[in-house]
Amino acid sequence: MSNLKESKKRFFLVGCPRSGTTLLQMLLSAHSKIASFPESQFFLDAVGLYQRRVFGEMPSDFREAFYDIRGNLRVALGIAFRLSHQRVQKFLDDVNREDLIALFPRNHSLKQQTRAFFKILDVLTADQGKELWLEKSPHHLSYIDVIERYEPNANFIHLVRNGTDTIASIYAAMQTSRAWSKRYQDSLERCIEQYNLAIQLTERNLHKKNHVLVQYEKLTQDPETTLRTLCQFMGIDFEPNMLEPQPQDTQRLVLDQENWKSKTIESISNRNTRKFCSLFNAEEQRKISAKLIQSKFAIYPDCPS
Repeated sequence: MSNLKESKKRFFLVGCPRSGTTLLQMLLSAHSKIASFPESQFFLDAVGLYQRRVFGEMPSDFREAFYDIRGNLRVALGIAFRLSHQRVQKFLDDVNREDLIALFPRNHSLKQQTRAFFKILDVLTADQGKELWLEKSPHHLSYIDVIERYEPNANFIHLVRNGTDTIASIYAAMQTSRAWSKRYQDSLERCIEQYNLAIQLTERNLHKKNHVLVQYEKLTQDPETTLRTLCQFMGIDFEPNMLEPQPQDTQRLVLDQENWKSKTIESISNRNTRKFCSLFNAEEQRKISAKLIQSKFAIYPDCPS
């Protein structure tokens, strides 16, 4: 069995999907002390309540209200959702460490399952010869309360990108991927709702010392300054090689079915407004912008006339 030494520093990279989290993950994982992995999405299946937590959907009838109340009660009582074991098995298959499933309990204790999953990440970190780990699953933004309940020393890096381009990127993904199309129900409104909720969740947590904000625009404009600030937050020294991660160092983060991520690191550049302006006409742009939540962290550039 691998070294079971517990990692003293555990970091979660969260944010709205398509906001640049893969880019930031690749830059950080190039550090000699930071281990990272493919997205685990662990808490989506360990906690459940996906529609409510990720999209903010309210029950539409008595039946949905009943299941919502029951689900919230289950989480309050610390009972894990039934799909958690299956999720961990898939994650371990992705990282070729199926043997570590022995560390994961088959009971329904959310506390025990969460701590076992963290121990698995500790083992994977030790396997890489690193000292701390960075878990990047954007949707874990919606499960911060549960993570902090069972790991009070967890740290969170929030990445925020301007809403128009984040939504445009999600919308574009829906046009080419059945999985994205199904997840967002081919609904532009659903994209906007998720982005707005993500901004609210970030703002709700930034007063805590274990949370830090990164703006995509600042990351792409001045990556060194941004990375130096993050290294300080993580308690490590900045390393220049973080600015130029090599493909062999990042390939373990990208699964075969995530081929779009392989091009993420080709250039650290701000591509804001391009996709939004090309996908939507002027009237659509106006309507989308009007529905976006106003936040001091989100920048909404205008399309060129």
